[in-house]
Amino acid sequence: MENAAFDPFTTPLGPPPAGEEPDFENGPSQAWQPRVAIYGSLPLMVVCVVLRNYARFRLMHEFRADDYMMVIAALCSVAFCATMLPYVLKDELGRHYWDFPIAANTIWVDQMSAAITSLYCISSATMKIAICSFYNRMFSASFWSRVMIRGGIALTAVTYTILLVVWLVYAVPRPGEHWRSPEFILRITDSNAIITTTQSCISTVLDFYILSIPLITIARLKAATNRKIMISIVFLAGLLACCFSAAGIAYRLEIYRAISSGVPEYRWTSMPAYALAVAEINIGLMCACVPVMFPLGKGVISGSRLIWTSLKESLLQRSTARLRSEGENSDTSAMHGELPKVPPGAFTRLWTLLLSTRDVQSEAPPHTNPEHIELGEAPYSELRSVDIDYHSHLKRKSGGMQYTEREATSINSAATGR
Repeated sequence: MENAAFDPFTTPLGPPPAGEEPDFENGPSQAWQPRVAIYGSLPLMVVCVVLRNYARFRLMHEFRADDYMMVIAALCSVAFCATMLPYVLKDELGRHYWDFPIAANTIWVDQMSAAITSLYCISSATMKIAICSFYNRMFSASFWSRVMIRGGIALTAVTYTILLVVWLVYAVPRPGEHWRSPEFILRITDSNAIITTTQSCISTVLDFYILSIPLITIARLKAATNRKIMISIVFLAGLLACCFSAAGIAYRLEIYRAISSGVPEYRWTSMPAYALAVAEINIGLMCACVPVMFPLGKGVISGSRLIWTSLKESLLQRSTARLRSEGENSDTSAMHGELPKVPPGAFTRLWTLLLSTRDVQSEAPPHTNPEHIELGEAPYSELRSVDIDYHSHLKRKSGGMQYTEREATSINSAATGR
């Protein structure tokens, strides 16, 4: 009767904690996190690698070891993300263990989990070796840089090879076993968290070691401090990938603690770890492409400025030609005696002022004796032409005061500036 009552489609992996009820249909899931990481970082990484290779071919017209390694690392990352994507598209694989039915824990799920971890080892190793190969081309003139770079390549190759072999030994059924053998299930349960946590710690240490190579080399250069800082900023972009790698350790340790305590919560916790692994690899490759793409970006900016300048000059020439044609049309109209029509009543005051000015000019007799014209009564147009006799003017304005001829002559000379 107990076997008849058991239903793997309605029985969760473990009993829910207090206050929780199993929800196999709409339970919360974290499977969206690796999906976002794949959709957001993978296309950008592919674009950066393509632009990097284009810049190398356009500027150098040749491919070297680091270029081939970058292509290999990009292909490994694409394979890693392509393998993970069908796994994380199932929301049930990112739920809590009490929302995950036993029937959903199929052999395909275990196989995909083993394949994802194996491809992470390969992708992370090729990414680090590609970056070191790029550094070797840039900083090979320095002896200590060569030592650090080749040491990094050797450490990466050896450690990840060991980790991959150990993972395959424990995560793949041995001859005579299958994916549901009790021996295999017990072995993978005890070793899974230990291997992945060790792998994450080693990856973080190697990431910071590789990041320190260009920074130490740049610090030893004989150049201005500001220039060193600007060059270092370009390589410090790799610090973001190091941060993602370090954050993945926390989730790996959480999985280890959950398994050690007998709580099968590894599916809920593994999804953030998957997302961080995807971001670490893709962003690391993008950061390795930035120094090579930098000259190409400067060329694009210069070309954009040239296009903008040409566009402004073209618009300015069109505007100048239009104004010139309008000026020629107005000159032609003036030659034919045509004047622009003024709307009635728009310049009434100006017209009245012109009429009053004309009346004022007409009131002044054409042959009036300059001696009888007052300064306040003469129009402005006549002030320049009338030769005022300062002798008689000063005599009239002085209220009967008389001046001698010598005094009047000196006053007249002072007034006229002569």
